[in-house]
Amino acid sequence: RDSVDLHCVDLLTGELKWKQPRGRRLYVAGVHDGRVLIVGREQVEALDIATGQPAWQQPLSIVEPTGRG
Repeated sequence: RDSVDLHCVDLLTGELKWKQPRGRRLYVAGVHDGRVLIVGREQVEALDIATGQPAWQQPLSIVEPTGRG
């Protein structure tokens, strides 16, 4: 969690598949149908789990929460 990069690692071999700068990405929301869903401060995006390339043409924009919880 302290890395400035997002790493994808093969669970069987431990081999690094790909990595990308983390940027403003906050957390991995899940994996579905060969795509990893990543939530950031202003957007949700999907990356191809095999290559790390964007799976959607453009990320889904979200409004940053405000107010009191």
